Amino acid sequence: MKINKVYILLIIAFCLKGFIVQSQLIYPAVYTEYDSAWTFNNLQLIPIRLSTDGIPLDYLPEGVIEFSKALQSGKISIKEIHYMNGSDVNLLEVTNHTKKAILVNSGEIIAGGKQDRVIAETKLIPPGGSETTYLNVFCVEKGRWTKKEKSFKYAGNADMDLRKKIDVSARQAEVWKEVDRQFKERKLESESWSYNQLYPKPTTSDSAYLAFFMDKMKHSDSSFAGFIAVAGKRILGCELFASTNYMLKYYPQVLTSFIHAIKRRDGEPSVSTGEIKSFSNQLFTNEDTQVKFLKGRGIAHKYKEKTFHIVVYAED
Repeated sequence: MKINKVYILLIIAFCLKGFIVQSQLIYPAVYTEYDSAWTFNNLQLIPIRLSTDGIPLDYLPEGVIEFSKALQSGKISIKEIHYMNGSDVNLLEVTNHTKKAILVNSGEIIAGGKQDRVIAETKLIPPGGSETTYLNVFCVEKGRWTKKEKSFKYAGNADMDLRKKIDVSARQAEVWKEVDRQFKERKLESESWSYNQLYPKPTTSDSAYLAFFMDKMKHSDSSFAGFIAVAGKRILGCELFASTNYMLKYYPQVLTSFIHAIKRRDGEPSVSTGEIKSFSNQLFTNEDTQVKFLKGRGIAHKYKEKTFHIVVYAED
């Protein structure tokens, strides 16, 4: 019996399509551990793992360097982009001087240059230094624009409220508005209105949260890809990478974002398992529901056309 070649090609195409879909950060490649939550005071983290039963998410380089270490050690250089009529506020030129990829995460802050900036995308900077890469950024210091540039220095990570403006609204005016709101909320004044002045050093409460959750990670198997965060009656959001190695490298920054998102009105975590399952299902059931769920409340960053980083923020 002769088999139609076109029919065979259609079957192969269908199978490949299924493989590509399953390579995304959806079920069964990920699963949420509802019964393994970590809780301290008003913050709860529900772990998310990559499933060994899912399609392996092996399209990412594992030997990456986190942006903070690369910048502090001079392994990456950052320059303002100059034109005849001025400089570009929302774009920076970066060069990787190592033989490994450098992972830059949305929400990371760099102080200096002509203005302090916050990174507006999650991106892998290719190794080698042979090519220049451009980073999308937003200004978080609207009161300063100097002719003489300062050296760029790593300055931590933005809170979830600011990161939502960066990832979801993606507009400079909205970023400035959020920084202004936080200054007003804290009844602070500033000459440059730099976001960095809002969190000059960890508070006693911040340090207690960090110490607890860092210790939990230290005494676990560390094979987590992400977390859903809860404070009081609210789901603060979710951050997930397609690599447990990436999550481990960025765990302190992820924690800081969650901690700074806790409001004074938040009490002990009291979101039901049913609500968390609903949140998780809307995010991970399939690619269509994920795209719909992220609209207006999150973002999926891609590498080689595949999702490798997801951030979800609390609803307004």
